[in-house]
Amino acid sequence: MVASLNLQRPEPLKIDDKESKLSFEIGLNLSPALGKDAIRSNKDRLNWINSSYFNAITGSSSIGNGFNSGLNLQINYGSKWYLRTGMYSTKYTSSKNYNYTINSFPNVTNSGIQGYMPIAPETVSYSGVSTIKFVSVPVLIGNRIVLKNSFGFESKLGLNISKYTQSSGKTVDPTYLLLTNTDGNNSIKKWNTGASVSVGLFYKTKNNLIFTVEPNFSTLTGSAYKKDYPVKTIFYNYGINLNVNYLIKKGGKQ
Repeated sequence: MVASLNLQRPEPLKIDDKESKLSFEIGLNLSPALGKDAIRSNKDRLNWINSSYFNAITGSSSIGNGFNSGLNLQINYGSKWYLRTGMYSTKYTSSKNYNYTINSFPNVTNSGIQGYMPIAPETVSYSGVSTIKFVSVPVLIGNRIVLKNSFGFESKLGLNISKYTQSSGKTVDPTYLLLTNTDGNNSIKKWNTGASVSVGLFYKTKNNLIFTVEPNFSTLTGSAYKKDYPVKTIFYNYGINLNVNYLIKKGGKQ
């Protein structure tokens, strides 16, 4: 008998060729905007404020404009979904014009407001321009849909966490019913939260630059002023996002 031994090279280990789907982008964002600030009464404070004044201005709004600029970092999952964050500088300027009639006025002494004195109906007109600045950190979820070649739709929504940094100009003080400086105004909340949504078009070049143009809507989710402020002010912005990103690392096979 002849015994033969058939030696074979062992099979190589099979490795799943499905690698990471993650890729990364960095970018620059500019967002000029038009907007308004809407006035609402603070129902928690109606027991001590001038009710006739609030009946006159509640529901009113002032025309404003905003500008948002900053850097972003984006993490893509596959070719469609992404998470974006970064750091933006946000500026909101509002032109306030109030015309209303009051029938009482605050009685102010050295110890503060002692109440509101009745007066004959009087028409009051105040106008002023104020600017409030924030530093914002967005947390946005986005989606890209390729239509043809390198063009496509892009949309995203999420939150902006903002810290108040500076204010200037004139605004109406709803407690004393007069114009006051906003510079150093300690009634503005130090931290604010806003919501943002946008839908637009993107174009990707051969050198991994991605340009996006998209209408954008953003607003504060609460008042810009502290809880004990006599009125609530909500900022709204309607603008255009101009964004350019660079794809710095591609994911593996998908």
